[in-house]
Amino acid sequence: MTGSDFFNCDLRLKEIIGLIESSRYILIWGERGAGKTSLCLEAARRCPQTRLLTISLRGLKSTDDLCRRIIKRVIHLEKDTPWLDKVIKTLIYLRPSLSVDPVMGITAVGLDGTLDLSQESLEDVFDLLESLFKKRRLLVVFDDFQDILAVDEVADLLVRFRQRMLFQSEILYIFIVRGQRPLERLFKDDRSPLKGTVRTVAAEPFSEDLWSAFLSGRFASNGRRIAPTTMQQLLASSGLLPGHSQKLCGALWDITAEGDEITRPQITKALEFIGSRESDHYGQIVNLLTEFQMKCLDAIARQGGKRVFSVAFLKAAGFHNPSSVQRAVGRLLNLDILEENQEGYRFVDPFFRAWLLTNHG
Repeated sequence: MTGSDFFNCDLRLKEIIGLIESSRYILIWGERGAGKTSLCLEAARRCPQTRLLTISLRGLKSTDDLCRRIIKRVIHLEKDTPWLDKVIKTLIYLRPSLSVDPVMGITAVGLDGTLDLSQESLEDVFDLLESLFKKRRLLVVFDDFQDILAVDEVADLLVRFRQRMLFQSEILYIFIVRGQRPLERLFKDDRSPLKGTVRTVAAEPFSEDLWSAFLSGRFASNGRRIAPTTMQQLLASSGLLPGHSQKLCGALWDITAEGDEITRPQITKALEFIGSRESDHYGQIVNLLTEFQMKCLDAIARQGGKRVFSVAFLKAAGFHNPSSVQRAVGRLLNLDILEENQEGYRFVDPFFRAWLLTNHG
């Protein structure tokens, strides 16, 4: 969130703005829900001399997929400017088509799906970016950049990114990465082409006192009250992470009215509200798991994710084979259901955990 809904962490925000103004390539990393994207977008909003192009790489599958995502975002960004004709002519070999959703008014982009865009096509896409934006600095944000690791030819792609960063001075790149392991592989490993190319800004969880005060102020501005002890439960239910906390606050606003005081039972109802809204998605996740994987996930939901391979944890969960648990946890990590942190393992989506505790076991 940006503007009045943005929690202003002055030091990190000023650092990113300073790096943008000094034309430095930037890496913003942190755990899911730590406010990485909001931090980036707010910094960009405060740099009016730049033009912003955001590209999500979540679920990226191939180089072809990467090229098409960039092209579609460029066309969408340029839909109301004279540059669109130039974009269309440059990409004529892809036979682009535009249509407008009559209800939402959103421009939809179609590209010939029979063509396979290669790494050479990616070079053309980079050239297109450079040719379009001459008058105002282009700020290209690759969100969920860690998902590029799923592409088979990732090593070659990273080389091409490095080459462009070295020689394409007209464009400033910001990479948003979730998780410590992808950070190490993409930007810290000696074998990575991107090592040494970026300045790193960590989007870490805010202090509980500052975050509580901010959320309490937002409740008050919407005519609602919340006691400090209730706020502690809210933070415990969502983690000390802006994205999750704001999602829970949004549900609370949906189920309460102006003048209400937020109470513990209302937080429970808000969690149930989120669970019911996401139940189809959560059910699909459960269907991906074997019975044993589901048993491991349920044990972590109930006992926490610390020392999951310890004798005490295995005994309490009724497990006898640590290697089977290790394989199950690996599967849960690969499916992006769990993530690893310094304390052990935790749910990527804390609301999925709450849904499991209510609907399974």
